[in-house]
Amino acid sequence: MGDDLPILRINDISINPKNPDQIFACLGDYAYIGVALNTDDRKRNTHYGVGVYKSENAGLTWEPTGLTYNLPELDNSLIRRVFIDTANAGTLLAGGVSGMWRSTDTGTSWTKVLDSLIWDMEQSPADPSIIYATSGYVQNINQGYGAILRSIDFGQTWAVMNSGIPPRDVQRIELTIAHSNPNVLYAITCDMSRGFHSFYKSDDAGLTWDLRAHKDSVDQPNILAWSDGMGETGGQGTYDLTLLVHPENEDIVYTGGVNVWGTEDGGETWKGASYWYHRDGFSTHADQHFFAYNQLDEKIYLCNDGGLYRTDSIGLTDWSAIPGWVANYRWPTDWENITNGMQITAFYRLSIAEDHPGNVLAGAQDNGTYYLNNGSWRNIFGGDGMDNILHPSDTDVTYVSSQYGNLAFSDAVGFTQYGIDNDMSFEQGGWTTPMAMDLKDPNTIYAGYGNLWKSVDAGNSFFSVSNFSDIAGQGYPNLISAFAVAENDPARIYVAKRVYFGYNEPSSVWSFINSIWTDVTAGLPDSLYPTSVVIHETNEDTVLVTYGGFVDGVKIFASYDAGNSWQNISQNLPNIPVNVLKRQRYSGMNTMYAGTDLGVYFSNDTTNGWELYSDGLPNVIVSDLEIHYSEEKVYISTFGRGIWKADLTDTSAIPPPDTSLPTSLSGLFMLEEVKMFASPVPTDGPVHVSIESLQSGNYQLELLDVTGRLIETRNFELPSKGNRAFDYHLDAGQYFLRLRLGRSSKTLKLLAF
Repeated sequence: MGDDLPILRINDISINPKNPDQIFACLGDYAYIGVALNTDDRKRNTHYGVGVYKSENAGLTWEPTGLTYNLPELDNSLIRRVFIDTANAGTLLAGGVSGMWRSTDTGTSWTKVLDSLIWDMEQSPADPSIIYATSGYVQNINQGYGAILRSIDFGQTWAVMNSGIPPRDVQRIELTIAHSNPNVLYAITCDMSRGFHSFYKSDDAGLTWDLRAHKDSVDQPNILAWSDGMGETGGQGTYDLTLLVHPENEDIVYTGGVNVWGTEDGGETWKGASYWYHRDGFSTHADQHFFAYNQLDEKIYLCNDGGLYRTDSIGLTDWSAIPGWVANYRWPTDWENITNGMQITAFYRLSIAEDHPGNVLAGAQDNGTYYLNNGSWRNIFGGDGMDNILHPSDTDVTYVSSQYGNLAFSDAVGFTQYGIDNDMSFEQGGWTTPMAMDLKDPNTIYAGYGNLWKSVDAGNSFFSVSNFSDIAGQGYPNLISAFAVAENDPARIYVAKRVYFGYNEPSSVWSFINSIWTDVTAGLPDSLYPTSVVIHETNEDTVLVTYGGFVDGVKIFASYDAGNSWQNISQNLPNIPVNVLKRQRYSGMNTMYAGTDLGVYFSNDTTNGWELYSDGLPNVIVSDLEIHYSEEKVYISTFGRGIWKADLTDTSAIPPPDTSLPTSLSGLFMLEEVKMFASPVPTDGPVHVSIESLQSGNYQLELLDVTGRLIETRNFELPSKGNRAFDYHLDAGQYFLRLRLGRSSKTLKLLAF
């Protein structure tokens, strides 16, 4: 549901209780507000939004409301929450970075009713016309102020409550209301270092507030830090923060930052409820984003970076009572992970092995590195899984990394991990530190930090092959964001370095030819982030560089003279970041694939510019792309929807076409003359599928669910100009019909409700 939305990042969903088919969604990722190259020098995947969207058929199709934005509007495009006025049909309230907005015509038009950055909104369970909202001073973008506000007329007018919260000392405020007593509210705040600042309670429906805990209080733990909070400063409060009152006891409150904490006395004292490190037995994953209580099954639900959890009750424990490394100890809360079946993993990078079709190594955001081997996935490394290398022939050898260049390798599929001899430990590495292997010598490994490092003994030791100048006053060079080593001449290297606004360091591209490093940036943008570098497989003078950011028409550049001059080949690419580029080696038509924030584009000698190649793919960020030549497949990692693969668009050079077929129908394009229809779509169960083809042959029709699991295969034969019909009965969900003939396939999406 929602694959056809313009982006898949969703801050909030509101369902009309009087018409459950009507849904409103805020598209964007508020958790990364203020994170950008020009605000805090951090490079992350795009979090910007496009406003509020509406569905009138329970999410099967979506359309924009009048409150919409464009991604280049950056943080201003983010809407945090949206509410429906159940007493007045068509009245909506939405708040975000640009302020508070109100609509009285089901979202067609909106009026700004409050000009302030909004962090949170809550609706009184006793009176739906009463809405509470919070702001906060987000220092990276210099917007907002610490305050709690209330409206008693569903957002038409607002009053600032007497909370006592300092306007410039807190970045974020989260609220919760006690359903057992709606006059009781709580608020938690994070400070300028994103750690715990203070906790407040109101007993009079938000009119006045009592300070219950403060970071400077004696023995007050930093409940937004990474461990027991004692002596810890900082946290991730602008990224992960949520609050919930016990459904029956107004004095019990749970909060989630990195870990889950709770209080049994209205916030005066705090106990632990989870620890992300799992040192003390199974617990929830780190980075809590949203609590909810479900009145139907009487369970508490928790959304975090590891997925979706639920429990009947949350048990609290003094951190000092935790026995530490005692075998089989468990936190008192019995969490159930219910994430299985959701294809929602956010991957940064992936690797494949040409000699082992189907094997995939992929690094996931806050979920480590996963290895698909012999048909099953296994987690083999922790942290934020970043760049990686899968040995082309030895399935036991994997090279992995976590954030900021923490490298390791395994020679037993994760059973034994060895930290790579960190000769470059004195240098900085990027959030995603690039790695590469010499395609013709698997013992040769490269890693890009401030300098480019090389190992010729399978990672046991490294030496620098560059000596770039340090950033002024920092003691280390500007960081390498991407590099490429020539396939047939590994002495030919091109390196791209990131832009660092905080240090006044422009981005740059360097060539390494005849053992000499040369700055070849002239003719390239120097205020954007280079995302990938590609060298032609047979002509090392041909090199391509891609860029992120939102500068229209500035996406991909090519040089045909070793970087002496550059040509902009962005052509008709949309104004979205290009994250990765791959040339199809030995393609007869110079075929290239570009992974962008909105799917895959391809170009070759027969296309007029770039063409979208995302049939069946959601509108999701493509973070990495690899080509498997013996499979004739393109593999991609996505930031939010897992790993996907598709047929190559150009098989002119690999392998020879099937001569038993007519020339016009050989290879990948055999199904161009085939028509496939389904009705009704969407369906409430039964669906009729018809297939018409000019090409005779033995066909396969596969039914797959949204995760790619094969449900059913039907084999049939068609004569020339033949047709066949099939009937299915589907449970609620999204499905794909995939028709196969030889090496070709064609896909049709089905929806059932």
